[in-house]
Amino acid sequence: MEEKKTKESYELLEKEIQESKKECYKIQFEKDNQGKNTDFISICPENVYKINAMILANSSYKNSANPGAYPVIKNSNKKTTPNEYVYLGSSAFWFSKLKEYVVNNKGLAETTKVEVRIGTRKKSPDEKKYSLKEIVGFTVFSVDNENSTHLNADKKGREALTNRLYDLVLSNELLKMLQNQEHEYVIIPLLSNKTYNKKSQCNDLGNCETDRFYVSFASKWCHYACMYMFTDEENRQHRDNFSIVDRVLKKSLYKYKEYANTGAYKEAFKEMISEDRLVKGSNNIFNILNDSTLMKDEYFINSIPNVSDRKKSNVKIAYYYDEYIKIIDTVRNLCDKDKEISRNGLDHLLWYSNKGLFSDKDDSDD
Repeated sequence: MEEKKTKESYELLEKEIQESKKECYKIQFEKDNQGKNTDFISICPENVYKINAMILANSSYKNSANPGAYPVIKNSNKKTTPNEYVYLGSSAFWFSKLKEYVVNNKGLAETTKVEVRIGTRKKSPDEKKYSLKEIVGFTVFSVDNENSTHLNADKKGREALTNRLYDLVLSNELLKMLQNQEHEYVIIPLLSNKTYNKKSQCNDLGNCETDRFYVSFASKWCHYACMYMFTDEENRQHRDNFSIVDRVLKKSLYKYKEYANTGAYKEAFKEMISEDRLVKGSNNIFNILNDSTLMKDEYFINSIPNVSDRKKSNVKIAYYYDEYIKIIDTVRNLCDKDKEISRNGLDHLLWYSNKGLFSDKDDSDD
């Protein structure tokens, strides 16, 4: 019997490269006047499906959406601070626990039994009781960890955001703010509000060079809170309420505005900008999106004089977040009516396809 001839490893490598390129070509891009592909990815559900498949297959992200990805603790002999966790647990896991309080009206004074694994060699889960504030804290830790927002670079971001969110839970305001029935997005500036670094030099107005604003984190926390907590029939209409703000998204949206001057989206953008749907002048959302634009707004210039233009851009997006959502919704609806995509879909599409172009800085809040 003749032996089966196998291909050399280098031949398999070359085939894999070629076939992978073919798969990449299935992602649709906008065409220029000569019919050639531009570097503007098409806003369409087919592209979203492909990008989502890539994200789901990526080991760095696949656990984040898994509500069964419980935390792993080194051992039970020490106080279980975040440093004692081998794995913090997924954001979907911790939001499923917070949902018991926020959506299902569990008593605020009660503790929750949470699945954890104590000891790295053990396979079966144990149970550990967590207070409501601890659960809120772990939603903050996990979102920060999964999205590389470096919230605790100032040694106080995680604590500050945990306290702000915990207060909202206790006051029964969090659910209403996330449902956002009035479309005012008041939770974004509230969570984004600055904290002070005691070591920084502060001026007479109390503004410090190293104050931090948590706009990017606030948008991500709200986005994932809605996605993972509003899974019941009554609230599922709110699952896509918030859109993420980060460097890649801001630059990508500004890039599409530039493309709109000559591309297929020209009329849609022209109509949007000409209508009274957006703040005019220096507060026009496109100017805010462009980090290099100095926003000549007296209130913000005077109230935060010692921060960079990038920080001013982020702060303004927090206070004009409803305008940011208008841009998001306009861009995601540029495709045909029967091929609309979600806010989350647009975020994945623009972030995954453009992160190499604009990721010279991470997604942390300055």
